[in-house]
Amino acid sequence: MKKLLLLLLLPIGALAQETRWWEGKIISTTNKEAVSFATVASYPVFRVSSADEAGQARFSYALTDTIKVFCLGFESRMVLGSQLVNLPEITLKPVVFQLNEVQVRNKVMTEWWGTTKKRTRFGLSLIPGAKLALFIPNNGAKEGTISKVRYFLTNFGRDGGFRIPFRVQLYTVGRKGEPDKLLLKDVVMVQAVHSGWTEVDISQYQVALPTEGFFIGMEFLSKEEYDYQTEKITVKQKDGTKTKENRLIQVTVGIGEDKDGIENTWMNMKTVWMKKSLNGVIMQGKNAMMGAEITF
Repeated sequence: MKKLLLLLLLPIGALAQETRWWEGKIISTTNKEAVSFATVASYPVFRVSSADEAGQARFSYALTDTIKVFCLGFESRMVLGSQLVNLPEITLKPVVFQLNEVQVRNKVMTEWWGTTKKRTRFGLSLIPGAKLALFIPNNGAKEGTISKVRYFLTNFGRDGGFRIPFRVQLYTVGRKGEPDKLLLKDVVMVQAVHSGWTEVDISQYQVALPTEGFFIGMEFLSKEEYDYQTEKITVKQKDGTKTKENRLIQVTVGIGEDKDGIENTWMNMKTVWMKKSLNGVIMQGKNAMMGAEITF
């Protein structure tokens, strides 16, 4: 009888794990307009996809999955895979910024630390799954919270690479000066809608400013987590002939001069963090263009 019961249960479990597809529109709860370039992440098998400019999205899921939908300017939303079956649209609620009540209180001060340049002619692209981080010193061991982070994304090839989602990361400083433990415990995904500076408000997480400084970082999704698109490029071979090859469209991070001329950019291509020494005289004294807003 036990064997028969097990055989009867197996198809039910297999059904729950069956891959399904959701196709529909992501819209705002207030005006029902499309939410362009929203990011969709599924758990426990981490997989990320993106909506297009019209808010149309298509992604795979299982009934047992949990789906999280993100977009800058909107509150993230969690949806169970079982709820998607009869859900033609996914709605997101816009973030509403309210003025504080007028009352006597200590004045809140903010400062931007890290890169402050407004433009650059240089960029750095990394392979899927890689991590990039910039050390932000805390001179004077000040106390405060990390309220925002920002990244300068470029689009030199006009291929829309800046729209590829990536994960926001903050790290403590390890014994050898490398990025160490995660400061941001939640998954925060970003998909920029334009090149240049993209700001992300993380004030809700109340991340305390470490006295020894910290790293602001970005984690590029692996090929298993995100379906990277390709573009055709012309490659000149050693014999002088030219061939057409496919190249992944990737996020390109701006590289700019450090005000002190100190290279504080670190890279993790697989499992080990290494300090990045940007090759060439023209790249010396430059860092990945990232920054953080500190609230005191």
